[in-house]
Amino acid sequence: MPRSIFLSYSSKDKAVADLMCQAMEQNGLKCWIAPRDIMPGQDWSEAIIDGLTSARVFVLLLSETSNVSEQVKREIQNAVTEGLTIVPFRIHDVTLTKHMRYFIGTPHWLDAFQAPIEPHLQTLVEVVGSLLRSRVPGIAPDVSTQTAQGYCFDARQYDAPPQPLPPQVQPHPLAQPTPIWAATPEEVAIIKSELAAFVGPISSVMVNREVANATDQASLCEQLSRYLSTPDEAKRFLEGVKRHLIQPQQQAQSAAAAPAPVPVAAPAVVWDDEKLKLVEHQFAEFIGPLASVVVKRTLPKANNMEELYQLLSEKLDSPAEQEKFRRLRPTK
Repeated sequence: MPRSIFLSYSSKDKAVADLMCQAMEQNGLKCWIAPRDIMPGQDWSEAIIDGLTSARVFVLLLSETSNVSEQVKREIQNAVTEGLTIVPFRIHDVTLTKHMRYFIGTPHWLDAFQAPIEPHLQTLVEVVGSLLRSRVPGIAPDVSTQTAQGYCFDARQYDAPPQPLPPQVQPHPLAQPTPIWAATPEEVAIIKSELAAFVGPISSVMVNREVANATDQASLCEQLSRYLSTPDEAKRFLEGVKRHLIQPQQQAQSAAAAPAPVPVAAPAVVWDDEKLKLVEHQFAEFIGPLASVVVKRTLPKANNMEELYQLLSEKLDSPAEQEKFRRLRPTK
């Protein structure tokens, strides 16, 4: 099936590219994207040329990695040869290489540096759709193509015929509503932290997008794992969630089922606020902005700073990172 948009990106930015593709296709703008649209056994280079030939707009996910990617360079060069309109979608404020500057020095620019990413994706949908509309014979564009921020229209009519709305089905008066799983803030924070190790800060957007449709933890994590570039990354993500979220919950449930021990009062630990801020700052260098949440969750399990550093280090994946973090503990 011909697709009007060719989406070019570096494999290291696959998570963002998937979100871009999803946003455009939900609005009827059909994309060609690798490796999804390369048939098993099909020659990779031939498939890319076929995708470029059928496209009318070339959307480039411009980042630090795609800026120097040889594969992306070849795709841009062929896009120019095919006469495609090029729309760069920048997620990093990079200085263009000479090759990039030669081909995309003066096209429309869409910058997506600031979170959240959803408004930038909506602008992308509007811009690309308007460009497609302006290239349809007999249809004049609604706005000037000199300003990317001015595009605004319903893009679904260009790549997909309008579909009638399904009839509303009234529930039986005695029917019981289907229970909806509601993730706790702690669960969401841990899942975002695990995913951030592979996709960076955009993990927050991805989890927020998928959690509304999840029926349980397993379905949420399984869906998120599909955004990762390799099966190994997906496996490591799922193992990390299991280690830091599912197993502690199972242990808590087993403990709840066991006879309650006689409580023994323990002296409350008084933590120094300045020292805790230092711990959060140091731990943020390893897991990012979720460090504050993880540190607060770990505090009740520690009796002193040495135990706190040890418990936090166990949440890091590699022994090298664990040792590096433990060395940050103040000696006094």
